[in-house]
Amino acid sequence: MLKRFGLDGFILSLFGAIFLAWLYPDFGARDGVFSLSTAANVGVSLIFFFYGLRLNWEKIRSGLANVKTHLVVMASTFLLFPLLILATMSVCGTFPTRADVAALEAKASGPGGGFAAIAEVGEPGETGEREETGEPTQNVQNSENGTSEETGELAQNGQNGENGVNKEVGEPAQKGQNSENGTSGGTDEPTSTAKNADRRVVSTGIWLGIFFLAALPSTVSSSVVMTNIARGNVPAAIFDASFSTLLGVFITPLWMRIFVDAETGGRGFGVVLLSLTAQAILPIILGVLANRRWGEFSRRNEKRLRKFDQATIVLIVYTSFCNSFAEKMFDGLSGGTLLGLSVGMIALFFVVFGIVYVVCRALRFSREDAVATLFCGSKKSLVHGVATSRVILSAPNMAGILILPTMIYHALQLIIVSVIAQRFAKIAEREETERARNGANV
Repeated sequence: MLKRFGLDGFILSLFGAIFLAWLYPDFGARDGVFSLSTAANVGVSLIFFFYGLRLNWEKIRSGLANVKTHLVVMASTFLLFPLLILATMSVCGTFPTRADVAALEAKASGPGGGFAAIAEVGEPGETGEREETGEPTQNVQNSENGTSEETGELAQNGQNGENGVNKEVGEPAQKGQNSENGTSGGTDEPTSTAKNADRRVVSTGIWLGIFFLAALPSTVSSSVVMTNIARGNVPAAIFDASFSTLLGVFITPLWMRIFVDAETGGRGFGVVLLSLTAQAILPIILGVLANRRWGEFSRRNEKRLRKFDQATIVLIVYTSFCNSFAEKMFDGLSGGTLLGLSVGMIALFFVVFGIVYVVCRALRFSREDAVATLFCGSKKSLVHGVATSRVILSAPNMAGILILPTMIYHALQLIIVSVIAQRFAKIAEREETERARNGANV
């Protein structure tokens, strides 16, 4: 019953890996030649090798003719998704600045590093910087002489350092709040610098992860499988998903350069491109070259190889989240945030699915081509996401929070598309039955 809704063992294993990473972060966070992280990197290369080994070039060549289908899928995958997210960030006022991304990288690089970086760009912190005006205050004077910041009136000696004084109205706050954690710039209650920093780091990481999801290529296996279930154009789906994967090696890092570069926690584009070529493109080429000799073996053992792919992804997710939990990257992530993120991912899927559907109707695609376009143009690759996240970031501890939206989207897209594919299959069966009945009557 779970499989009918896309909740197979793989999806459950992904969330189980996150739970284990939360319980035992130190085990997966270890680095070294024989670490789980190294095994995960080797596993990624093997995934792409087996992918090249399983490529069916006859079906890919037969799908080359549907140029309009390919253009719509590529435009949806690499243009529609990123532009929608950029527009949403601008409208919501959540566009991450370079300082925000640098603070996220600082937080991932060591305990507390992100807090200091955030305080430097305007959060109330230990420096005593005012939240509204940005004017520095004198911490020594505040803590020792108890002078009120707004009125300049002398308070009782040590009152501000021990009991805290509110910036705006000079009312006493909780003990130690002003001198240690910062004060509220516009309310009667003091704010915790650590909590503000956590929330800002998490918000930056979530929005960066959402944009990372938008820049990823389409997934291969599930797109082809779902297209086949829905009686769509399978050769076109194979070509679109495969070509999308190859393009993603170059396009995903280019899009991410908007936020992540060498100055904000990323690696140089040349280094990223070289790493992705070595980890993805080269293994695919080797797999294609070995296809003539080992292709039949890969097709006979396709289910076992897919299990290996899934096990490797689970391992990568586990190690990524271990690093993130070890550095407390998810401090400040509430259940409400996760729920809102899940709702947002569902909304993103249906917005893209709806736009692609309207385009297919406007271009008068056949039912088979429309199915392939809808499934390939609305899905994102978790495999490419976990591989790319480990390459473009200089701080590997950022990978967990970066791929969190992709994981949620991946799980939800499988559930939603499974239901849609079965619905399309029933419609196709009904149409075939009607045509057969009409032919018999004639």
